[in-house]
Amino acid sequence: MLPTNPVPSPYPSPLRFGSIPPMSLLQASGLAQRQGSEIIFQEVNCAIPQDARIALVGPNGAGKSSLLRILSGEDEPIIGQIQRARQLQIGYLPQEVSPDQRQHSLYQEQLRAFPDLRRWQGELRDLEREMSQNNPADADLLQRYEATSVAFETAGGYQYEHEIRRVLSGLGFAPADEDRPLAQFSGGQQTRAALARLLLAAPTLLLLDEPTHHLDIAALDWLESYLTNYERAVLIVSHDRHFIDAFAREIWELEGGTLTRYRGNFSQYQAQRAERQLRQEKEHSRQQMFLQQEQEFIRKHLGSRLTTQARGRQKRLQSLTQRGGIIHAPKKQRRPRFSFAEADRSGDEVLVTQQLTVGYDESNPLLSVPDVTLRRGETVAILGANGSGKTTLLRTLTSEIPPLRGAFRFGTGCRIGYLEQAHAALHEEDSLLEMLLASQAMTLSRARDELGRFGFSGDDAFRTVATLSGGERSRFALALLAQTAANCWLLDEPTHHLDLPNQAHLQRALEDFSGTTLLVSHDRYLIAALATQIWQVAGGEIHPFQGSYAEFTAAQQDHLHRSRKETTKRSPSPADPYTVDLPKPSTMTAYQRRKRQQELEILIQQLEGQLAQLEEQLAAASTAGAVALVRELGEQHGGQAQALEQALQEWQEISE
Repeated sequence: MLPTNPVPSPYPSPLRFGSIPPMSLLQASGLAQRQGSEIIFQEVNCAIPQDARIALVGPNGAGKSSLLRILSGEDEPIIGQIQRARQLQIGYLPQEVSPDQRQHSLYQEQLRAFPDLRRWQGELRDLEREMSQNNPADADLLQRYEATSVAFETAGGYQYEHEIRRVLSGLGFAPADEDRPLAQFSGGQQTRAALARLLLAAPTLLLLDEPTHHLDIAALDWLESYLTNYERAVLIVSHDRHFIDAFAREIWELEGGTLTRYRGNFSQYQAQRAERQLRQEKEHSRQQMFLQQEQEFIRKHLGSRLTTQARGRQKRLQSLTQRGGIIHAPKKQRRPRFSFAEADRSGDEVLVTQQLTVGYDESNPLLSVPDVTLRRGETVAILGANGSGKTTLLRTLTSEIPPLRGAFRFGTGCRIGYLEQAHAALHEEDSLLEMLLASQAMTLSRARDELGRFGFSGDDAFRTVATLSGGERSRFALALLAQTAANCWLLDEPTHHLDLPNQAHLQRALEDFSGTTLLVSHDRYLIAALATQIWQVAGGEIHPFQGSYAEFTAAQQDHLHRSRKETTKRSPSPADPYTVDLPKPSTMTAYQRRKRQQELEILIQQLEGQLAQLEEQLAAASTAGAVALVRELGEQHGGQAQALEQALQEWQEISE
């Protein structure tokens, strides 16, 4: 992945700390919080160091968002204390931002991340105007201009506008979006806009609640790279296993009301967690055996000649209990038992397409599908940007909407099961039990058992759909899907809203499924585990790739590496230092265009910085009357300006 170079922040540095340990930005002790009458966590102790890369994980409802709000200062705990470093700037992103109805544009919203730079820029313009209108040689004006200019340049004043465009592009916004009013964007887009502004502001501590929810895979890759190279502290609540694996250096697990910390990324956390639970089980068993032996000795010898020893042991057991020395067995959390009954085996040919085009408008189709034959047992991961037509393809294959052109057919014996991303088929006012009984003929007892397998036990069966959280709705939709006994799944974002344990259970169930699966997902961890081929949506077409996700990403990286090697075949010259022999944008995949666009944004930033330095040197040389130096610097400036113009033109072509 490309390295990122965030603009230096204008915030004061270094930080001055109070009583907090010198390597911590924030320290919390004894935190507790309730939701309604229920205590959701207590005795939470934690510290966030200056270079933190922390992922906060845990099941839905454990209190992760509540803890983040407390650490950010948005909420107060019912018990406990928080110490924050002096001059600590916290950037907090909730799961869903409040709808922004203001009419200022997306770009204007990002400018709010740079108040000091904007102020200095305005002061420079005022000083330039004053010097041109009054006395250009005024020593006081020149001194003020020099001081403000140095502050502006040091804080990244000559790069921040391109940094805005780079971050917006990385998070999936097109150049045409920059001038659109924020009020016209969807809730997910407004959340991404808020995330962009936080990244640009570069606070000392970022607290991000599910920042990956509204991102496609290209944007996820970009955000991973950006945060990995972020020079300040980051704490993220996330259910994206691939993202946590790539980003985190420490895992905080909030479960059962307590916070446990693990060193390392997601894979290391899983291994440490399993080892810790096994060790706790063994220690619990040994202690229980010891306690039984001691209690048996006490029972047997009280009142005998060994009464004194028995009473001594009794006091030691009482002391052990009073000081909290009893080792408890690991808590066994009730987990769904996802499994999918399979219908009779389908034929070898599962899906055949012929010149298929999908969309809603004949004059503006969304997606063209090459002639493909999908065979039994394959798992196809359909990847592409948001809005590229992936869901529309699944809706077409379920005959929910007709194809614009061409045709498709499913093979002999295929039975289709479709999981909608929005779960629109769920009836809000019905109870879970009513909906399940209406979907399949079964006994009441079996229906209760089926709901229990997906985590809805006891009175949960009588809850209405309207009362379910996002994760619960996903589990219930899977419970309904499991009753269809399909042998061909069409799954649209099946892990969306599921917490980490439930994602793992679903993955195992899909690994055990012997039928065929078409999977639309941004869950790279799931894709890497299941996919046998990749259908990449780019430029309004599907580009099939035969192979796993690891092989697909390796092929993409190899192509980019070969493209970059082309840049070294020619020796750079002042007039043409960054010419690249690359494919035309129209022939690139969406992934290649996004990567090239990021490269160009870094290049443009570098060229503009170099041009600014050359202009300062030209001004000094002109003042000194150094004619030869002025000529040489002028030639360099012309070459750099030409290179910048070419880079901007290529960036514009790719963006369009």
